[in-house]
Amino acid sequence: MPVFSGSPWQAGYGHQMGYGIGGLFRSVARTVMLMVKSGAKALGNIALKSGADFVGDVLAGKNVKEAAKARTVEAANVAKRKAINKLKSQTGSGKRAKGTAKKR
Repeated sequence: MPVFSGSPWQAGYGHQMGYGIGGLFRSVARTVMLMVKSGAKALGNIALKSGADFVGDVLAGKNVKEAAKARTVEAANVAKRKAINKLKSQTGSGKRAKGTAKKR
């Protein structure tokens, strides 16, 4: 005698059809991973440029501690500005109906 019998309109014997909530989490995780990879790449580029500038400052005779502090602050400001610009460029008003596109 079966313990679980599905609803009369349910096809099969209580088996889920489709991806369920896992499909939602998968799509969110995919989007987040793309953003993390993009952010990591941008931070790497900023760190590389900042490091090269720091070495240039030290070779030019500046104090190591002051050069490190100045380049760290500069790199943080660049990263913050790039993040803000990226977030601003990603905001939108959603999908538009056909023929109602905004004129630029």
